[in-house]
Amino acid sequence: MLRHADVYATWGKTLDATRAGVARVRASAARQKRSVGFSLSLAIVDTDDAAWKRAADIVEQVRANREPAGLPTSGHTPPNDGSRRLLETATGLRRDKCLWTGVAQLTEAAGNSTGLVGTPEQVADALLDYHARGVENFLILGFKPLDDAERYGRELIPLVRERVAALKARANAAAA
Repeated sequence: MLRHADVYATWGKTLDATRAGVARVRASAARQKRSVGFSLSLAIVDTDDAAWKRAADIVEQVRANREPAGLPTSGHTPPNDGSRRLLETATGLRRDKCLWTGVAQLTEAAGNSTGLVGTPEQVADALLDYHARGVENFLILGFKPLDDAERYGRELIPLVRERVAALKARANAAAA
């Protein structure tokens, strides 16, 4: 796999699981005499003080959509290791600072079913925690795509860029 990959893409996991995954993939790539970048995909539920209320509402909305369709909301046995590991993570609704697993619990950890919940500052800090563990690229999505994209572009992305630039400036100053 890593003979051909330039970027390893994954979804939101705990910070410890992310650190371990990055180390495992880097070691595998090194055996191929390659290096690989990392991309993390997750939903950003909201970026305001009502974020956790909205997250709870999303869980109820997903449950309300799945149950009438006869889709399970518990007792899942995913067919792949990645979803099984994510489902184990989802035993706690909230992990680390603001990793949210509400949708993963209901959907057999399918697709992009984890997210970050909090204010722009909290979510930016969480993204930087992933960055510190080796993630260079983020694919963020929302539950209201157009509204969320506008809000992320206005509130979240500039804040993350500012904080990454500050980290790089401190690293450069320390190296000088």
